Amino acid sequence: MNQILRNLSAALLLVAPLAACGSDEAGGAAGGAADARNESLAAALADADGLSRLSGSLNETAMATIFDGTASYTILAPTDAAFDEAALSPQEGESADAVLAAVLREHVLPGAFTVPDIARALENDGSVEMQNMGGTMLTFAREGDAIRVTDEDGGTALITGDAIVASNGVAIPVDAMLKTP
Repeated sequence: MNQILRNLSAALLLVAPLAACGSDEAGGAAGGAADARNESLAAALADADGLSRLSGSLNETAMATIFDGTASYTILAPTDAAFDEAALSPQEGESADAVLAAVLREHVLPGAFTVPDIARALENDGSVEMQNMGGTMLTFAREGDAIRVTDEDGGTALITGDAIVASNGVAIPVDAMLKTP
């Protein structure tokens, strides 16, 4: 437990300057940060190539309004291909929107983290754990030059593509859904 708190504290210390002054760092490598936008995270996702399924799902579940607000979030953004590969069928008696919202919460972190922020935290300890908005822990670790995120149940995704930095958060494309029903 102390290790988790140390890792989270280190990650938060790295992000504190980001929250205070924003980020305008340009990316070029996969997983880098794109130029900061003066629009909300929801609006930035609506315009993003390869993330239309995520944007549509946020609208469908009414979660897009959260990402139009002032609070900062990081979305581990499943690509359209990741949505195509995921089995998101609700069980009998479950609402499709409720299941989708639960899956999406597993991809949302409080605060704004860029890929370079995560990479710096990994340099200190080799892995970093953060709690998502679904209440479970995600572990970030290096895999060669890439960063892999793993959920408590063993679901994994690689960070892929350039992050989208918006006025109230960051969307980091990932190649798979972390949780499915």
